[in-house]
Formats: sequence, structure tokens, C-alpha cells
Amino acid sequence: MPDRRLLATALVLAFGLAGCGGGNAAPTTVATATSQATTSAAATKPARPRSLDLTSVVACELLSEQQRSALGVDQPPKPGHSTTFDADDCFFLNRAENTNFFLVPISKQGIERFAPGRVNGEVRQVSVSGYPGYEVWTEVAPGSQFCTVQVDVADGQVLRAHYAEGGRKQPLGREELCKRASRVAEAALVTLSRK
Repeated sequence: MPDRRLLATALVLAFGLAGCGGGNAAPTTVATATSQATTSAAATKPARPRSLDLTSVVACELLSEQQRSALGVDQPPKPGHSTTFDADDCFFLNRAENTNFFLVPISKQGIERFAPGRVNGEVRQVSVSGYPGYEVWTEVAPGSQFCTVQVDVADGQVLRAHYAEGGRKQPLGREELCKRASRVAEAALVTLSRK
């Protein structure tokens, strides 16, 4: 009889502990799966054609006059500083079309800063001139929309192109804005590749 009580007590404890532990099993499994997915994604990240050092790059020198003209820039570039990325940036304006873009050579933060779940907006993986990157779209009012493309140019360094509408009456929409942001990044990569 004592053996049956001992067995019953052991079974109750075992089922009780299994019930308590069951609530934690799913999150642990999810966290492990997420870690594996992240590790797997990082391991399969496309290689860059070559590393491009942004440390001493002057943002307003990333586009030649010919490139600016091809991109519709009709005003002189304006240098600035991004406090968000602790990097110099450059503002380019197409007044006739009510569009503008920024180029930011970020030398102190890597591409992981812009990965899904790390920024506000919808993130898509892209490739710009063979370099891996992220396109980020945040839904805002038509006519004031923008798209950013971040390009992984070196370990811990990112080239960022931000293309925006400046109060357009006929909005360009997501696909066109993101296509233009990619074109800007592509043009800047041509300049960087020549250095």
C-alpha cells in the first residue's frame, strides 16, 4: 500500500510539474526557432562585391554633377548632419517635381540596425548593384511619402538613400519612390567604387 501512495504522489507531482512547465515550453521553442532563423539568415546573407569604406566620405561628393542631373536634381546640394546616425548627410532637391533625397554614409552602424523588427515600417531585402540591403517603407499621407534604402557596404557601415515627396499633388506611390531610392543608392555606389 505505501508503494501505491508513493507512486500516486510521484505521478501527481510529475503531471503537476509537466503542467507548470508546459506554459514555458512554447516560448522557449519559439525563441530557439527565432535564433536559428536569425543565425541561418545571417549565414546566408549575400556577399558584397567588395567592401567600401565610408569613414572619410563626404556625403555631398557621392554624386557627380552629371549623376545629379540624371536624377533630376535642380538645386545645389546641401550638406548637413544626421544626429540619428551620427553621420554627415547631403540633401538633394528637385524643386520642379517636388521630390528630394538624402544620402547618408553611415560609418558607425551596421546593416543589422535596419533589419526587420528594428525599424518602423515594412522592411524588404533588396540588392543594389550586388550589395545586400534593406528597403524600408513607412505608410504616411500621400504626397509626403518616402522610401529608404540601406546598403551593406562594409562591416559596420551602411550607405543610406532616403527618397521623398515634398507635398506632391500627384503622389508617386511606394514602388516608384523605392525604385528611385535604389537608383540614388546605385549612383552613389558607382562613385564609391571609383575611389
